[in-house]
Amino acid sequence: LPEQADTVILADWGANPSYIAADVFAHAEGALSKSVVVITSHVVTATEILEAVSNHPAMKAKDRTLAGFLDECSAVVLTKDMDEALDLIRQYPPKHLSLVVEHPPECMARTAFAGVFYLGENTPAGIEGYFASASNLIPSGRECRFVSPLDVDDFFTKSSLAYYSKK
Repeated sequence: LPEQADTVILADWGANPSYIAADVFAHAEGALSKSVVVITSHVVTATEILEAVSNHPAMKAKDRTLAGFLDECSAVVLTKDMDEALDLIRQYPPKHLSLVVEHPPECMARTAFAGVFYLGENTPAGIEGYFASASNLIPSGRECRFVSPLDVDDFFTKSSLAYYSKK
């Protein structure tokens, strides 16, 4: 797993491979990511996702740039179980984390850090640019542990005030 993974998609046995493939391409085409990594602990899911990516219309268009990006900057990582997958994500927090799993909030609680979390298969990362209004200035890598995405509060000044009476 790249130390500075921009996009990680965690998929379980119930993930729709076509949705995952579409999410991979949304990141690849939209220049949202420097890397797109799909993590799963299910061999069948991994195989179906690889097949869906290779059969995606964008690949059929023979877009060399896109195919090159996918060859060089993407991967499907197979782990022994979901615990190992979540450990990887905790070790290398991504900018964008899509949790395409049965219980996304539980996995989110176990990962702790990411710039933006996308919960469930109906919330693809591509939605960020159109509806979700997540910040485009998102920390990556281990910076997720101490830096938050830029938001409107960053444009307000804040002060602390202390006052004690003689009493």
